[in-house]
Amino acid sequence: MLYVKGWRPKFTAKPLVLGAAFHLGTALWYEGKKEKTCITKALAYVDSMKGELSSDEDYEDIVFRVRNFIRYWIERYGAMDLQEYKIVAVEKQLQVPIGDKFIMTIRPDAILQSKATELYYILERKTSSFSKRLTEEAVQWGDQATTYIWGVERVMGIKVDGVIPDIAYWNKTTRSIANLEFIRGDVIRRDQYQIELFENNMMQLFSEATQKMLALKSKKFKADILFPRNSYYCMSFFNLCPYASVCNTNVQAMRRAPQGFRKEPMKELGSVCWDDLGV
Repeated sequence: MLYVKGWRPKFTAKPLVLGAAFHLGTALWYEGKKEKTCITKALAYVDSMKGELSSDEDYEDIVFRVRNFIRYWIERYGAMDLQEYKIVAVEKQLQVPIGDKFIMTIRPDAILQSKATELYYILERKTSSFSKRLTEEAVQWGDQATTYIWGVERVMGIKVDGVIPDIAYWNKTTRSIANLEFIRGDVIRRDQYQIELFENNMMQLFSEATQKMLALKSKKFKADILFPRNSYYCMSFFNLCPYASVCNTNVQAMRRAPQGFRKEPMKELGSVCWDDLGV
């Protein structure tokens, strides 16, 4: 849960803007747009987010990297994908029922069908400036790949052979094009046991989260008690989480927002929207 204490960072993290722009450009490519259009639209998104960035230097660096990320991704994989795959769906929003009480909204980057084998694959695109190995392992062992396989099969009624990690890596300490790499990892598959275990875990998680949010709304419990700090994420991937200081502070007693944050009132919970709650 990101905003249960009512504070939100003043600025959007640089990797989030860069990643979103790259995703937009590659999605447009799969939708049949020309390279120039893909880059232009992606850079227009970056321009729209300029006021959300902490510095002009971050903005300029994102513009430089997005332009080259898209250009060289098309050269390395994009053009080949259009030859080898039928593009079934791009950023298609799917609402997947969990039991009879909840709905999980997912949006896979792309669903592809091999023209040679007719097998279906889900493409999971990631940008990384830290470690391509850790990024691939995060997709391999994380729930996101499981979520996509489970959700696409459940809603679209197709058998997914697996998830293909599509990693764009460029170390943040250099602007050298020679450091730019694109990696297609091994196909990630999930068996029926893993799918069932995931679905059961999600039902339990959603039930618990709903009860906690309703308790928070009643104002009988503090957010700190209902949602205790998970110290693992304070320094995950060796980067300090922007919420690390907030999680250790009684911010409700503060008259001003913590440094680097702004106040954002919690939304009314007429229905639980998991995107709003950061789940």
